[in-house]
Amino acid sequence: MSYDHKAGDAKEMQRIEAAGGYIANQRVNGYLAVTRSLGDSQMKQFVVGSPYTTETTLRDDDDFLILACDGVSLALLLFLWRRRRRNRTTRP
Repeated sequence: MSYDHKAGDAKEMQRIEAAGGYIANQRVNGYLAVTRSLGDSQMKQFVVGSPYTTETTLRDDDDFLILACDGVSLALLLFLWRRRRRNRTTRP
């Protein structure tokens, strides 16, 4: 499992500052909103391509496993959460 790599995240801020960068206006060096990315070669000293991940064990009562990136994952998760919540409240 992963999460958005935003510049305002405390761990990401520490990593970037340790590399000599800074966070301004929730952006790496005042420029880039994400702290992990591919293709931003001018920021390669501070922005890395490797994701921060964790492991989560799926359970029998889990309804979904979603593989997505960037804002797509947030929009999809909100949609599914609202749908699931609505279905639970309308069932007898």
